Amino acid sequence: MSLLENEANAFANDPAVYFRDSYLAMHMIPREKLEKLQLAALRLRFSELKTKIRAVEKLSQKLSITDISTIDDVVPLLFPHTIYKSYPADFLQQGRFDKITKWFANITAVNLNENEFKACNSIDDWLSQLEQRSGIFALCSSGTTGAMSFVPRSANEWDATVRSSRASVFYFADPSERLNPGSDFFKIIWPHHKLGRNGLLRSVPMQIKHIAGSEANFFALHEGQLSADTMYFNSRMAAKATHGLNLGAKVVPFSALAENGDKTKAEREKANFAAFFRRALDLIGNTRVFANGTTNMHYHMAYEGLSREKRAVFGPGSVVSAGGGDKGVRLPHNWEECITLFTGVPRLMHTYAMSEVMATHRRCKHNRFHIQPTAILFVLDESMSKALPRSGRRTGRAAFFDLMAGISWGGIITGDKVTVNWDYCSCGLLSPTLEGRISRLSEDQGGSDKISCAATDSFHEQGA
Repeated sequence: MSLLENEANAFANDPAVYFRDSYLAMHMIPREKLEKLQLAALRLRFSELKTKIRAVEKLSQKLSITDISTIDDVVPLLFPHTIYKSYPADFLQQGRFDKITKWFANITAVNLNENEFKACNSIDDWLSQLEQRSGIFALCSSGTTGAMSFVPRSANEWDATVRSSRASVFYFADPSERLNPGSDFFKIIWPHHKLGRNGLLRSVPMQIKHIAGSEANFFALHEGQLSADTMYFNSRMAAKATHGLNLGAKVVPFSALAENGDKTKAEREKANFAAFFRRALDLIGNTRVFANGTTNMHYHMAYEGLSREKRAVFGPGSVVSAGGGDKGVRLPHNWEECITLFTGVPRLMHTYAMSEVMATHRRCKHNRFHIQPTAILFVLDESMSKALPRSGRRTGRAAFFDLMAGISWGGIITGDKVTVNWDYCSCGLLSPTLEGRISRLSEDQGGSDKISCAATDSFHEQGA
């Protein structure tokens, strides 16, 4: 390898080490150097994976792409985000995990034998067998669109993901970056299950290790594991309730659960949350806290606290990470003010992220999301066949190449409509940014998002 290739390899595989745990260093690379580094890493990923991942091999052969010379050369090889749920629905409904495995083998570099998974009797069992037999710690989506996505990840990738994300948490706690990741830790308030296999819950063991420092500093609403089968069942029941419309299961207020006739569950959940809330307040003791969760859960905690006259309960240097939308719960216009008033943090750490990409993109004081450098950003035109110029302000469909992905293909076309500003942000960071509102293209297309690209056509033809 050349010196540039060695540097690009270190940059892509372990950004936390490469940037020495510094969020500032991560976002202060001059643009020309960054694009050279990204191109070198992209070329390495393509060379490494083009014959290991069947879907990439088929598509690159079909398009006669044998090398990557510029960053935009990879655009025809980007997968639609729907690739991770492109299996026939009856495979999952009928519990045909051998067939699911055969499909899954097309989108990972790990060799899989579908016959080894034929006896699996549930989604949880299948995911456990993937971990034990192949070292794949796949994440699954909640299935809120009516289908469950499965994304390959390795244990090393999960660890690298959390450590790279930790840099931003420490930066938000102390922009001078005086905190030491090896000795300074946070108490983590976690208003979710402690374990599970969606993108958020998969990261818990690494958050405990790298951000909390120990189990004693981690406080979860539910100590157990959220079952993937329960998530899938709930999404199917929600689809049935909406007469076939794939709106999926929604997080609803406890009162709404009661109105739907499930009063016992509503009362139990309300009691559990109240007990968790009291325990968390007693244990955090005005210390440095990291609260990571969905916006609606943060608001619910703030509402409970403010109703008890609790104000500024987190200690100095605390961070509240908000993301994931409102999950179908209509929040009041001052929801953010309520959260900051209750917690005492000066502002929330807003995050743009997705299951298919390991990078997390944080919003600065100028309301622009800064793109983590290990994710190459593209803005696609309406045809999705080419990227718009990497200059000025551009609006279109967001796509990424995740350079951290080593057992799956990092190229993904999202369902998000974004406005990218390639000029430098007034906050001083040099990374490209997303500004304004990020919306789902399905909202502009009557509830559906039709992705038509070379990869989509190839999957249909080849059955990937």
